Amino acid sequence: MLVLLSHSEQRVIDVCNGLPRIDQPFVSYMQEEGIPFVDTLDKHAKDFEAFNCTPEEYCRRFYYSGHYTTAGNHFFAFAVKDGLVNWLEPRPPAYDPVKGPSL
Repeated sequence: MLVLLSHSEQRVIDVCNGLPRIDQPFVSYMQEEGIPFVDTLDKHAKDFEAFNCTPEEYCRRFYYSGHYTTAGNHFFAFAVKDGLVNWLEPRPPAYDPVKGPSL
C-alpha cells in the first residue's frame, strides 16, 4: 500500500503561510509505522518557496472550485512520480537503474 496525501487549497495556503499542518499526528503515525506515503502538502510548501507571491496567488495556479486545475494535476503527477516508482517492484523498465529503458 502506498498512501498519496492530497490536500485542499486552504490547507496549502495555511502551510505556505507558516501555520502548522492539521494532519501532523496522522503523518507522524505513518512515519513511525513505516507506511510508505507521498506528502503533496510538503511538496507544495517547498515549491511555494520558489515563488514571489502570496499563498493565495500561488494556489490560483493549481485549484479551481476545490479541485485541481490542469496545472494542479500536472503538479500532483510529478509530486507522486518518484514515490510511486520507488514503491513498485519490479520498477517499470524506464526507471530501472540496471536495465534502463529498452529501445
